[in-house]
Amino acid sequence: DVEVTGNITLTAEFAIDQHTVTASGTNGTVTGTGTFDYGTTATLTATADEHFRFVQWSDGVETAERTVTVTEDTTFTAEFEAIMFTVTVEWNAAMGSVSGAGTFQEGTDIELIANAVQGFSFFQWSDGNTDNPRTITVEEDLSLTAIFVQEKPTTLDQTTSVVSVKKVMRDGHVLIIRNDDVYDLTGRKQ
Repeated sequence: DVEVTGNITLTAEFAIDQHTVTASGTNGTVTGTGTFDYGTTATLTATADEHFRFVQWSDGVETAERTVTVTEDTTFTAEFEAIMFTVTVEWNAAMGSVSGAGTFQEGTDIELIANAVQGFSFFQWSDGNTDNPRTITVEEDLSLTAIFVQEKPTTLDQTTSVVSVKKVMRDGHVLIIRNDDVYDLTGRKQ
């Protein structure tokens, strides 16, 4: 109670409500959180770590940067997922096999190994690389063919054999000539 004995002036001071906007995410970072005055806006930004991508916010919004109007305490979760790529390898099964292909997270080092069956040998990959085994850092979807060729040594004497191999272009196609036999890139004799 206040006893008034004369003229008095009173001033009421009001403070605007404030609310907290929190946000988090695994495999990425979120900025723009904090305490804000009621009715103002907060801009949240989700940034994925390397080899991950932003998917959506916990409320279904699919834009990595978003503006929210602050009316209450709010919590958001940014959802991130690994970036995945597929490495596909084809080969002629009668001549050999390949291991190591599949689906991998971006940035993963994989090893492709071409194994020839008896009577054949690995020649090269369809992109011209001759490494076997071959290490690849996965950065995109990749499709290769393992090229095997039939072995046909030319005997010069009892202890020495020579295999002659060269690539040629014929009618827009790359062909492999090995000891005068012609093969396409899948290893099929022409």
